[in-house]
Amino acid sequence: MGKTPAEPSLHALEQTLATPDDDALEAYVQHAQDIKQLAALLDYLTDRERELIAFKYGSGLNNRQIARLTEMSESNVGTIIHRTVQKLRRAWEDESNA
Repeated sequence: MGKTPAEPSLHALEQTLATPDDDALEAYVQHAQDIKQLAALLDYLTDRERELIAFKYGSGLNNRQIARLTEMSESNVGTIIHRTVQKLRRAWEDESNA
């Protein structure tokens, strides 16, 4: 007679079916809310600001590469990105404190 496969232990089954702990779930929910808040804040940027932020943080380009693509000076790119990040931080803090 052939052997039957071993049955999984109750403990192993519980681990497989376990839901994430409360901290992990809370962190996931907070991350999702942060993404939604950031997307809303990006809507308040000008097209140029949004484009530069997308190149810098979305595509991972440096200021020199962005300057070449946009035909702007490297220092102008850096200034606009810096001011835009400051604007986003202030808006984020205002939203968080509201």
